[in-house]
Amino acid sequence: MTTIYTGQNVAKDCIVGDRNINRYAIFNGLNRPRVIDSGMTVSILGYEVPVITSITSVVTAGSLENGKWYSYKAVYASAKHPRPVAVADGSLNYTRGNPSALFSRLSSFGNSSMSVVVPRNDNVSVTHILLYRSLGAATQAEAEVGPFYYVAQGSNPATPTATIVDGTADTAIGMQVETDNFYPQSWRYAVAAQSYI
Repeated sequence: MTTIYTGQNVAKDCIVGDRNINRYAIFNGLNRPRVIDSGMTVSILGYEVPVITSITSVVTAGSLENGKWYSYKAVYASAKHPRPVAVADGSLNYTRGNPSALFSRLSSFGNSSMSVVVPRNDNVSVTHILLYRSLGAATQAEAEVGPFYYVAQGSNPATPTATIVDGTADTAIGMQVETDNFYPQSWRYAVAAQSYI
């Protein structure tokens, strides 16, 4: 069954709920929608796009090849608001935002890793930072074309930045990054259908 909800006026919030996944959205047509989790925590619905601040080639044991270019994208994600179906890799059933702009680095060591620094997100719903990477390439331009695959994750830290280390072999990468997880704008109507709002 599909239900259409409408905001009544600017003074009232409309609340849309889905008991199957214990998730509720509040909207009024003026502000960005908010979500209420099972612990009654209210947060903005959707996640901002992260910015990778630095990448360093490190000697830490890994499977990255010397002299190859690798390009990365980061994604903020939440374990508090899981998706109905998990992704078949280490990124699990986290809801997620759109990826950052790419950041590239040349690997300086054989059997090495890359240390990627991403700022924390202040949204209380964000619990993880997912890391996606291109396959190793001979040139920077080739690496930046992508596609980008899941390789690692870190927790959204209490400190200003998270450092995520990736040494994943090209043969052990996960699913390709999603690029259509835009946060919702202000809206006056919502549809609840089959565990989706």
